[in-house]
Amino acid sequence: MLPDRIYLTLSTIEFPRYEQDIPDELYRLIMTSNRVILNWVDTNWKSFKKVFPVLPYLEDDDIIIDIDDDMLLPGDFIESRMKDFTANGCKFPITSNHSKTMNLDSLVLSAYSLFQKKMLNHYDMLLNETVLNTCNDDRTYLYLIHMNGYKLKPCTKWCVKGDVQKLDLMPPSGYRYDVGQKYDEVVSPVLASLSGGRPISECFNLFKDMNRL
Repeated sequence: MLPDRIYLTLSTIEFPRYEQDIPDELYRLIMTSNRVILNWVDTNWKSFKKVFPVLPYLEDDDIIIDIDDDMLLPGDFIESRMKDFTANGCKFPITSNHSKTMNLDSLVLSAYSLFQKKMLNHYDMLLNETVLNTCNDDRTYLYLIHMNGYKLKPCTKWCVKGDVQKLDLMPPSGYRYDVGQKYDEVVSPVLASLSGGRPISECFNLFKDMNRL
């Protein structure tokens, strides 16, 4: 199973000469495939470049699978995520991580997870410089999914952490980002400005509640 579209977001800060600076093989792939779409941005959002810059081009029910670009995935990886999504009634995000997270009743959300654009609705209300500077896109997706009223379901295969068949991940790169409690401490004032001071644990379906006001 192949995705309908693969969005590749590149920063003009990293590639100031645009296509002239990217590898020839990648350029040929972009030019010869109607699936691979090159999306240029003028800022370097680091890990946040993977999903947020392409959201304006997606429909609410479009499915997003958030992956890292430094490893080869199993041939049935996308198929397994879609099977899990379908088995859960096509109503829940599928996380690659079976661990419980802190500060809210949820699993951790890691790379290689599946969600839909509508599960990240109102991202523009949360995404500011404070959040971007955490460099933690995965926990930001988790916050948004929680505030949009969706519960994570665990994958049944190809997990990052859990008791089912694991992905053969690359060694850690040393990439720095705010995790867990540190992220929550940094982002909590941003959330408080939206929720009237409530902590993230009390903000399930917050955006729907706000629309009633």
